Amino acid sequence: MQVACTNWKKVLLVLSGKTNHSDPAAIAGAWAHSAEMEQLVRTLDTYPPDEIHHKLKTYFKFVFVRDPLERLLSAYKNKFTLSYNTYFHKRFGRQIVKRFREGATQESLNKGNDVRFEEFLQYLLEPRTERPFNEHWREMNELCDPCRFHYDAIGKYETMEEDVQYILKVRVGLWCVCVCVCVCVCVCAHAFQPCARAAPKKSTNV
Repeated sequence: MQVACTNWKKVLLVLSGKTNHSDPAAIAGAWAHSAEMEQLVRTLDTYPPDEIHHKLKTYFKFVFVRDPLERLLSAYKNKFTLSYNTYFHKRFGRQIVKRFREGATQESLNKGNDVRFEEFLQYLLEPRTERPFNEHWREMNELCDPCRFHYDAIGKYETMEEDVQYILKVRVGLWCVCVCVCVCVCVCAHAFQPCARAAPKKSTNV
């Protein structure tokens, strides 16, 4: 996560033709992660094993990555400093404050909505912290498993505009896409058809 996963879901939904919106920006971010959305844009694990194998072998696969420290800071800011992310405040924030803040107020212990960045880092470094980590700060090699899945293109958050243009214009223009957005390997098989594999785009160091 924290590599434009939400925006990619919106783009795929528009390309699938299963929304009345023609502009991905018009789709609400919360809806992009809803159960209804999951029914429209299926993930790879919802298919039978033989179909999964076929898609991984024949579809164009791409993944977006990000500088790990920037991604970590982004996850903290998005999940712990915004007032509407109450799930993360309750699920993780209260636990973090209780474990790593001396003299915490009762309000902080109850709400968990004022986690400090250094406390978040302590939580991640603490051996007793439950693993695997939440997907928003889990190691990307665990989420997207690049040693197992051979991606045809690797895009970077830092060069998002250039890399997105390549993928959408060159590859999606041929109606062929299989995407890992660092949550799991996702494939829009109901919307896109396989095509001949092209040489992978050369990517910068990641």
